[in-house]
Amino acid sequence: MSPHTPQTITLESGLDGLLGNSAAYDFLDSAVAVFDIQGTLRYGNTAFSKFNHAVRDSVQNLNKQAALLDCPQFRSWLLDSVAADHVKSLRQIFYYAPLIQVELTVYARPVVTPGGKTRGILLTLGEESIEFGGRHIARAQESFRTFADRLKTLDRDKINNDKLIRVLLTDAPFAMVLFNGKRQIVQVNRAAELLFGIAAVKLIGQSCEQLLPCYQQCGACPVIDLHRKIDAEEINGLVHNNKSVPLLRSVATVHDDARGPLVIEAFIDLTERNKAAEVIHNLAFYDPLTNLPNRRLLMDRLHQAIASSTRNQQHGAILFLDLDHFKNLNDTQGHDIGDLLLVEVTQRLQGCVREGDTVARFGGDEFVLILEGLSAEKTEAAAQAELIGGKIRVRLGQPCEFDALEYHCSASIGINLFIDHPGSADELLKQADVAMYQAKQAGRNAIRFFDPAMQAVLDARGKMEVALRGALSKQQLRLHYQVQVNAALRPIGAEALLRWEHPDMGMVSPAQFIPLAEENGLILPIGLWVLETACEQIRLWQSDPLFRELNVAVNVSMNQFRHDDFVAQVKAALAKNGINPKRLKLELTESLILNNVEDSISKMQQLQSIGVDFSMDDFGTGYSSLSYLKRLPLDQIKIDQSFVRDISTDANDAAIVQTIIAMAATLGLKVMAEGVETEAQRKFLELRGCHEFQGHLFSEAIPVEQFEALLRKHAKLDGK
Repeated sequence: MSPHTPQTITLESGLDGLLGNSAAYDFLDSAVAVFDIQGTLRYGNTAFSKFNHAVRDSVQNLNKQAALLDCPQFRSWLLDSVAADHVKSLRQIFYYAPLIQVELTVYARPVVTPGGKTRGILLTLGEESIEFGGRHIARAQESFRTFADRLKTLDRDKINNDKLIRVLLTDAPFAMVLFNGKRQIVQVNRAAELLFGIAAVKLIGQSCEQLLPCYQQCGACPVIDLHRKIDAEEINGLVHNNKSVPLLRSVATVHDDARGPLVIEAFIDLTERNKAAEVIHNLAFYDPLTNLPNRRLLMDRLHQAIASSTRNQQHGAILFLDLDHFKNLNDTQGHDIGDLLLVEVTQRLQGCVREGDTVARFGGDEFVLILEGLSAEKTEAAAQAELIGGKIRVRLGQPCEFDALEYHCSASIGINLFIDHPGSADELLKQADVAMYQAKQAGRNAIRFFDPAMQAVLDARGKMEVALRGALSKQQLRLHYQVQVNAALRPIGAEALLRWEHPDMGMVSPAQFIPLAEENGLILPIGLWVLETACEQIRLWQSDPLFRELNVAVNVSMNQFRHDDFVAQVKAALAKNGINPKRLKLELTESLILNNVEDSISKMQQLQSIGVDFSMDDFGTGYSSLSYLKRLPLDQIKIDQSFVRDISTDANDAAIVQTIIAMAATLGLKVMAEGVETEAQRKFLELRGCHEFQGHLFSEAIPVEQFEALLRKHAKLDGK
């Protein structure tokens, strides 16, 4: 507390006198409130009302309490302050949101009668220090948003209490000077002393020229005009140490019965406010790492570029750029090196464009460039955009040196031209993004222009994704079963294969929707459904002698297998259906296992210990190395159909198949060939030691009812 701040407020009429003139506080943006002796809020100005409902005294209370006054800790301090006979202060952090906090001091000053009896308290707020997400934004007095409008009310509300004016000046969080009609300074507050660098004792009774260092520059009225009002004007004024600062100045007339008409001039130093505004503007519109326009400012620039293109009938272009393999750099060298690369890329991109073009960071390792003023002729405009794209590729391809690391960077660039564009800016940006992904698919470090045909494919893909999200709940998924046979051509098992039967699209190929499900995460609930449905079918078959010895193979996706709950989900499905775990076989691909060999082995061992078998699917398409194969708890390997297809005509495929069969024999593993379509293929495989088969030669994947009918027919022909 400043020594100039009164410890108590003494009014003859006590609290009623303060409340009777409470309108005087409405002009302040600083929060002011009056509480009676019971701690009941009797008055709060607009600023206090907003503050009370905006902040809480802890992060936890943001969701628990409706207002600050409802918070137990703050309420307890308030009641203690009411009972005290001296001023109390509370320095605390208050929360607007989990990441937005304000540190301030709350003052509670007793309001007493001349006899010393406490009638309540006047609550005011001190200086704020605002932080967002741990980042310092501003330290400033309360804002000056409605100061001028509030001053107008003082012209109508006569203030006849000299002590109330003193309180008013004391509480103001900005510089205030009170003049009489003779141009004499009647009173200044502490904030004015600090701003102008002149003590109050040297100013009281003096003419306003004592403040001339400020008035000479800002043009404040050297002659007091009791009828003149200045709502709010921004000026540059000289203050302490002859420093020129931006000031917000307001002038109004008030009335005092003892001293007659008075003039109040108020000054707020806008230096910190302007700095805070600049910081907040940068946070809102610029990327903090690269200082490039962010997505919000990019969209504003793009709207302007579209309008300019239409107006001038010249093409514009969007270049959507994504750094190749940036994640690998981050993962291997750390995010600090990744950030250094982003800054270096920013500088190189800025060196490739013309004045007036925009370079923005879209997010992560993605950048967007807006080129304006290209040719009106499309072919020439495309050549201009491609020329800049090629220049970017060359510049980015030059080595980047970070300490001892030399890194070679490249980027995939998608280009989208526009002129007289009838659609949205978002649409143009998405099309450039599509072109960028075409560049990725072309092998990276490439440039591609947007192709409408590709957009049509993506639109269809988007519709399929929407439909796939409802496939489970609408019971559109099916399991078909493909028989597996031994050398005697007797059924020994079946592979459960997923099918999607859509009412409009018909039977959708797994090649279309499985990759989509992998990308959007739907493979997890879909994979669990397949597992549970297959186990339920095993349960239904275990009471039938014809089917109870069949092994059912279920394909497992990488995302599903890597899920923390995968082992628990398999055990739960087995327990729920009460089936023999030996009847369930899980098929894993080489790439899945090699993604994390140790984790794969651990999960496989846990499930193998209860009887679940494992088969390596598509064997031969990956590394096929003995070094890891001998460590895996496998029961079977399946020869991929790509090798089976031409084994009778292609010497290379035949050699690969023979090697796989020999490798399996060495490791003591069973071998099954999939994709067997001819008797010649089957005989070739059998002669070389493969005795289990699957393929269209025996049956395609069919619904369970047809599968059961097929096996019954086979049993009848076999005499069973």
